[in-house]
Amino acid sequence: MPGIIRLSETVTLRLNTHSDTPDPSSLRITIKPKMIRQALVGITNTTEDGPLLDSVGDACEASILPLTPGPTSPAPSHSPREIKRLPRRCPPGPFYRLGPAGEGTFSKIIAVRDLRSKGGAGGRVLCLKVFEKEKLRNEGAERVVVQELRAFQTLTAAAHDKWLPFVMRMEASMEDTERIIFAMELMDCDLLTVMFDWEEEKVVKNKKRWIAEMATGIAAIHSAGIIHRDMKPENVLVDFANTVRITDFGCSYVAYPAGRPLEPRTPYCSRVTGTIPYHSPEVMANKGIPREDKTEYGIATDYWGLGCVIYELETCGEVKKTQDTIEPLFQTKEALDAYINLRTPNNKKRYEPLEGLDEDIFDLISGLLHPSPSSRYGEREVRCHDYFFNNNSRKSEFIGIEARGLALNTLPDKRDVPERVLYMEDPSDEEPNYSPVAYTPRGTQIGSDFSNVGWINPRGIWGPMHNDPAFYTTRPN
Repeated sequence: MPGIIRLSETVTLRLNTHSDTPDPSSLRITIKPKMIRQALVGITNTTEDGPLLDSVGDACEASILPLTPGPTSPAPSHSPREIKRLPRRCPPGPFYRLGPAGEGTFSKIIAVRDLRSKGGAGGRVLCLKVFEKEKLRNEGAERVVVQELRAFQTLTAAAHDKWLPFVMRMEASMEDTERIIFAMELMDCDLLTVMFDWEEEKVVKNKKRWIAEMATGIAAIHSAGIIHRDMKPENVLVDFANTVRITDFGCSYVAYPAGRPLEPRTPYCSRVTGTIPYHSPEVMANKGIPREDKTEYGIATDYWGLGCVIYELETCGEVKKTQDTIEPLFQTKEALDAYINLRTPNNKKRYEPLEGLDEDIFDLISGLLHPSPSSRYGEREVRCHDYFFNNNSRKSEFIGIEARGLALNTLPDKRDVPERVLYMEDPSDEEPNYSPVAYTPRGTQIGSDFSNVGWINPRGIWGPMHNDPAFYTTRPN
């Protein structure tokens, strides 16, 4: 007969049968697990997608699991080949701190190993981008973090089950009372470090491919309804396989409704944001004037930034021979004004820093740095440019580039990361960093105190989370 048998304080056996000899496949065990890791003070710990599978002791609410059929049970009506196993997921952390991996304007970057993951016998290797809430408040940078989170959520939705090619993906946003922590793939370095520290031969070998990857990433960002607005070498990262990712979306514009592809000639925003030496003329023209008098601009501003990055990448080898620093092409507004004054239809004189460049790279940079957004090179002009064709084979760097970008769907584990990263000397002498885990319920607004910024990427390494370890699918006839 149907009934309920309480086996212990945490385990209940439900009999969903009217037979004296119940079919084991009809039994259901309700498990109410105990918390084995206490939530930190001030943490939101509500799961959006239900309880977790990987460890019953870590779930925060009851889970109903189907009992596995025994040897005397009748065979299931579905063929075993029709059972689709869902990936097991676990919550973020704990993380073992490897050491510092960089520093941003408002954050510090820490290299960590995810101790739960099974990859590489030592755990998946990630980076944590850590923001101090008090510092953000003091510097008025609250909007930067909220906007970056919003942009990464939009990029995730646009990517569906894949990553956007050559664009960083956020795996989770976590919080406690003092910090906000973004978890992402650990990268080798940024493009500025490449230009300073890498051998010139290695830069020359990879630079055309990197530029093609950056252009593809920018187009993918625009297709997701986002304008980056801060393209510069520091915001282009290089992984351990020498492939680039565009990152840092704190200055970005996100279209509404989210995910709407942006049109090349349509203006969308007027805010003056980003890094001044990389401001396009249309952004710089809005500086210091009332909001109602500002002129809106569009995606062409990102291609101006790409042109500035290409110039530095192409000239860094020669610059390092005579100088200790690599200066942006337009370090001051006066330099930008001088360049714009030279770009008249009847003037054939080159801007002095661009003298000496080969004709194909000069034409590419000049097209990307056209003062008029409507005449500036965009995705189509860049992909067709002679600069990207191999002189011998005439094979373009863009052939197969989307497939290469979409193949970047695995995060590095211990086997993929150099020993200099795994065994870096950490001067902080801190204990392993056990992360705060925050799951914010769907639809919750981010608070003025930075509460409710917890988010797990539903298509990432810790999501989606499911109640049942397997579900059945019926094949079409």
